[in-house]
Amino acid sequence: MSNELKTNIKKRERREEGWKRNKIKIARLKGEKYVTLKGKVVGPRQTGPSCGCRNKCTDKFTDEEKANIISNLYNGRPKDEQDSYLQSLIECVQIIRRRPRKTQDEARLRISNFHYYMWKGDERIHVCKQAFVSLHGTNSKAVQRLSILLRLGLQPEDQRGKHSSRKLLPDEDLQKIIDHIKIIRSNRYTLETINYMEAQSVVSMYNLFVEKYPELKHKVKYDYYLKLDTNYLEELAS
Repeated sequence: MSNELKTNIKKRERREEGWKRNKIKIARLKGEKYVTLKGKVVGPRQTGPSCGCRNKCTDKFTDEEKANIISNLYNGRPKDEQDSYLQSLIECVQIIRRRPRKTQDEARLRISNFHYYMWKGDERIHVCKQAFVSLHGTNSKAVQRLSILLRLGLQPEDQRGKHSSRKLLPDEDLQKIIDHIKIIRSNRYTLETINYMEAQSVVSMYNLFVEKYPELKHKVKYDYYLKLDTNYLEELAS
């Protein structure tokens, strides 16, 4: 093929906006109906059922206000921004007075609680967790994740599509991490050590783990240890 003919050939442009995967992503960010790559139909984002609490939190909002909450949240902005907005409406409150119904050894004592808020016009009002979940058209697991990240002082970050392929840890090494987290966290949830452990960070926990198992230092990174610790805290809080 001559050089003149080569120069006349145009390279086909990538039209990523037309890719099915990207269409699904855009529809999800806008809260619109879409069909997954496996053929599953996912309906549009909408307000869930009434919270059913004694304060009737969901009943404080009109149908128009509920629709605006959904449209303002799912307006096509990135998921990180959506999650950050939701997290800004959650407050982590330290528990001061306790009324344990079990013995101290049996009770799972929480170090903090969460308050949830909604915007009603220019007024920021306190609502129950179920109302917070329902009015935003999300689920309890997603809100729990944001709450745990808030307690750890972390910002939400969308990790979908960012995971690199890697070898899974052997079961015995994974169990060492889980056992180490359980030992430290179980001490945190007792009255004698709660003030001391409150000041401990996950970084300190990870450093203690590496100190105990130096052979795992290059196999177990901090991010992976943090992920397992966050999962454990979610189980305790559920």
